[in-house]
Amino acid sequence: MTDLRSVTPTQSAPSQDAPSPHAGRGGKHAGYRPTRQNRSANSEKRLLEAAEALFREKGYVHTRVSEIIRISGVSTGSFYHRFGDKNGLKDEMCARFVAASSERIAGMDLSRRTHGNLRAMLRWLAWQVHDAIAANQGIYRIVDELSKTEPEKWESFRVLGGEIRDRVLASAGQYRDEITVPEAELKVALTNVVQLIITIILQTRLGAAAMFPREPEALIDMLVQAAMGLLQPRE
Repeated sequence: MTDLRSVTPTQSAPSQDAPSPHAGRGGKHAGYRPTRQNRSANSEKRLLEAAEALFREKGYVHTRVSEIIRISGVSTGSFYHRFGDKNGLKDEMCARFVAASSERIAGMDLSRRTHGNLRAMLRWLAWQVHDAIAANQGIYRIVDELSKTEPEKWESFRVLGGEIRDRVLASAGQYRDEITVPEAELKVALTNVVQLIITIILQTRLGAAAMFPREPEALIDMLVQAAMGLLQPRE
């Protein structure tokens, strides 16, 4: 079963002769130079991990390149050779995350054979979303902070939500006996379920939804109950 929690932005890039793994998501970034040696790949990984940690803690805008370099232990020259500037680093992190997430979403197993019933499937999906966002909170802070100045970044993350919805729709027939909304309303109901799960988890992790439970188990319980309400409305 594909696990969204394994998504990270620190996977090594292809060699310079290989096509970008996210060419379909906007192509190679002008400031980024792919690694060609294991030592360079290790330095790149350390820079990306340091950047994610700092963006998670301080946000993108308030993080300085010098801090990323200091925490990573990589030379200043290596940073600028690899990414060009902080903007190039940010673009590469986001592109890798979107490409890796899309691949894992395509492999998600939402089948009834695996989960047994609708509630269990929704709980598994909510935990996948929660843990993927928690593990990559620095990247989500980038997108949240820059959503007004670089709306295309937010749009690429919205596409991921659409891909999750499509996976849920593709599996919905297996749970149709548990879903009471009319067939004509099913797509809208499932879209609302996915949007509810993603939006509430994201805003809670970013500290913008104080009225919702902060403890993950309680938050997931609440979301699953709300999702079931959308799919099994009372007469």
